[in-house]
Amino acid sequence: MPAPTGTADREGASMSYTQIDEIAGASYSDSAAQSKRRQECAGVPIEIGKLYLNGDRLVSLRAALFDGYVRVRDEATGVESTITPGQLRSRPVEMDTDYYPASVDLSDEDKNHALKKYKHLERLVRVQKFQRTEAMLTVAALGAARSVRTIRKWLADFDAGGLRALAPLKRGRPTGSLGVDSRVESIVLQVIRSELQTKPGITVKDLMPRIEQLCDELNNSLSVHDHVRYPGEATVGRRLRVERENYKNHHGQTRRHIKESHRATPGGLKASRPLERVEIDHTLMDVHVVDDATLESIGRPWITMAIDVFSRCVLGFVLLMTRPSHLSLALCMQHIRYPKQAWLRAVGSPVEWDMWGVPEIIHSDNGKEFHSIGFEYGCREMGSSLRFRPPATPRFGGTIERHFGTLGREMRLLTGATYNDLIKKATTKPVHSAAFTKSHSEWDITRIIAKHHDTPHSRLNDMTPRRKWLQGLQLEGMIAPALPIVPEDLFIVDFLPWIPRKVSREGVQVDRRYYWDDALSTFVNKKEQKVIVRPDLRDVRKLWIQLPDSKRYIQVPMVKPIEFSGVTLADWIVFRSLNRRQLDNRDFHLDLQTESDRRAVDAVAQVRAKRRASKTELATRGLIAQNERFREQARRVRATAAPSSKAVPGQIDLSELEPTPGYVYRPKSPYT
Repeated sequence: MPAPTGTADREGASMSYTQIDEIAGASYSDSAAQSKRRQECAGVPIEIGKLYLNGDRLVSLRAALFDGYVRVRDEATGVESTITPGQLRSRPVEMDTDYYPASVDLSDEDKNHALKKYKHLERLVRVQKFQRTEAMLTVAALGAARSVRTIRKWLADFDAGGLRALAPLKRGRPTGSLGVDSRVESIVLQVIRSELQTKPGITVKDLMPRIEQLCDELNNSLSVHDHVRYPGEATVGRRLRVERENYKNHHGQTRRHIKESHRATPGGLKASRPLERVEIDHTLMDVHVVDDATLESIGRPWITMAIDVFSRCVLGFVLLMTRPSHLSLALCMQHIRYPKQAWLRAVGSPVEWDMWGVPEIIHSDNGKEFHSIGFEYGCREMGSSLRFRPPATPRFGGTIERHFGTLGREMRLLTGATYNDLIKKATTKPVHSAAFTKSHSEWDITRIIAKHHDTPHSRLNDMTPRRKWLQGLQLEGMIAPALPIVPEDLFIVDFLPWIPRKVSREGVQVDRRYYWDDALSTFVNKKEQKVIVRPDLRDVRKLWIQLPDSKRYIQVPMVKPIEFSGVTLADWIVFRSLNRRQLDNRDFHLDLQTESDRRAVDAVAQVRAKRRASKTELATRGLIAQNERFREQARRVRATAAPSSKAVPGQIDLSELEPTPGYVYRPKSPYT
């Protein structure tokens, strides 16, 4: 043990801990900090006449009654009541606003370090300050293997801050300190915030020239001794990372995304039984698929999936190459409602998937397909009600969104994926590496769903979704959900688009496809009677038609065009694009039409310009011609007139002339 250093003499050092305890027992007094700490831990004493809180009411204690009850009076109303002392609470005004547990930011190592120091100071802190002699300090220094000066410092720290003050201080710069001049800090933040508004991807290298320019402008207005230094790139980089996470520095979709990612979302949808609440949504898969026949890439498919909130079991899904529509919702609801054994055999999957039924409440976003008449009518007819989450708030669909994330991570490991979780980067040429067909992708999705059903879920207290589903059925007294009565091929009809059509002599026309059945013959060209048409986009060769005043649907085949040999809507789109009526020498005639339009524009412009330039001249020529006609008429009258005795030579009878207009043009003489 190293020898302690200090000013205590050898004689004082011979004092024992027993003598210190005797002095402390004779006169004990807490330090100010220790006394305050003891008072805080002890609480507020319950005494007659003091004020307390009873719930949210301010009351005063009036008297102590028998059996542990007390009588209190409401200070606002004056009403007295009898309560137990345990119902009283201390007022906030009697609580230290700066109070917090002493170990709030101390590690176990720091606490242990503080306790070791306190063991050597325990007898000294029980003695009043004026009774602490050099001998006592020397004894404590010998026990702690420290100097007397160090013991004095420990005592001063303890008197000022209690046990917490004995913990070692944290190394490094204090929390919250900037490390740079406040003026430079304001310049850096100003430049970063202004640039992020228009350039979200800006880098530190792009920011430094502007920051240095503003620092130079500031230095020009200061004396040499007050000049500021340029901030380092690391300093600017740290500020840039912080400001980039602030949604206020962005616009549009980036602003909404950052704000949403930092929003607290406690709680969530709750369900007490299976099928009580079901979430349904779409997403674009992160993997390319190939055509079954040509094995060429046909793009990324869309998946529509439904999940049970109570058990987190997937109730059904559908994979299509087209964007979400009435068809994807109809097929997904069909997958939810019916048992899946036949479908699993068709896919070739050996897994067990015994979840089906009618959802009580269907939660979805505000996509237009969810607001369609067909989907709403089909759900109501099935016995389900719809609930829509607020617009642009995906957090309200967290159950299905989280499962989409899990499904996406699993699918990214397949060939043709657009992103690879193993290497954390985008896959090069995913279109060329695609090798899985749509049916193979369905098989893989089924495998991932079966794995999910047998994996313990954190929100289910580590119970698997399958066990949670079976547990919920048992609590409801059910062996399995009710089996459907409606045939599977007719169930989808209620969810298909609802289109009224007239029956012409050629049949019912939908998108230039004609359908006919003999049952339609009585409705040909009857404008007041229309049939209800529901096209099945999986097979455009047939059409579901509901006849007027009938509750049954009939299946009508397509009769035109007879050249069409496809099945799906995608086949029809390809057929239309290849067989669209086109003009021979189309480019040549388009060029002629363009030249004709150009000539017409030039001709109109030329005529208008000419007429504007000669407007006055035309009017003048018209008046001159009118005057000449008048003179010619006068000469004819003079030549045919008979001689009269009373007639004056050189005169004519003006009564035989035609009426003269009110204005006759007379050219001005240059001599007037």
